[in-house]
Amino acid sequence: MILWTLQPFSWWTILKENGKITADLAKIESDPNAFYEDRYNYAYGWLVEEMKQRLPVPRPYPSAYPIWAWYQWNGVKRKAPDLRTVRHCEDVQQNVRIKFEIDDKLVLLSDYVSWHYILYDALITRPDEESDEDDEDLDSELPSYTEEEKRKSWNHVFELDFSYPLEEAIIQATFWELKLEQVKEVKEFGKNKMLRP
Repeated sequence: MILWTLQPFSWWTILKENGKITADLAKIESDPNAFYEDRYNYAYGWLVEEMKQRLPVPRPYPSAYPIWAWYQWNGVKRKAPDLRTVRHCEDVQQNVRIKFEIDDKLVLLSDYVSWHYILYDALITRPDEESDEDDEDLDSELPSYTEEEKRKSWNHVFELDFSYPLEEAIIQATFWELKLEQVKEVKEFGKNKMLRP
């Protein structure tokens, strides 16, 4: 499958030098420019365990962390992340979009919208299952659920059409390792030029 990952330029340099790259939790925690928040540890830990169970390749080493990529950034018509969007324009300093091809079996795909429920330690429900009580009853208690029910609901994140129809879905990908030989194209943020793999 074809995926796109957005990474710092230094990450691309390491990939070229070593021929492969992995993500390491210790390095992420110590990098002041990395997106990392302690409050998400349980969500990422849960995802690591799911990858260990669902992928046919083992976790490369105990502190290996998922590498993130996009399978479908904005539906089937906009699979690749658009570097002109506001979100990406904020990060134009020394970042790259790497397009690569990887064996489907080495990737765990998930629904981007549902993933945010896991980040906030919440029950995942379908929009049509959510409460439709009147707004005037704002003081009523929220429905309760057990920890087991919540954790079971998290499996919805792997239903790629859970939040939107598949042709409109936002689908992310995680995997353990990227090899230089898998790279098809590298584009620098803020510049209309391709870099050589």
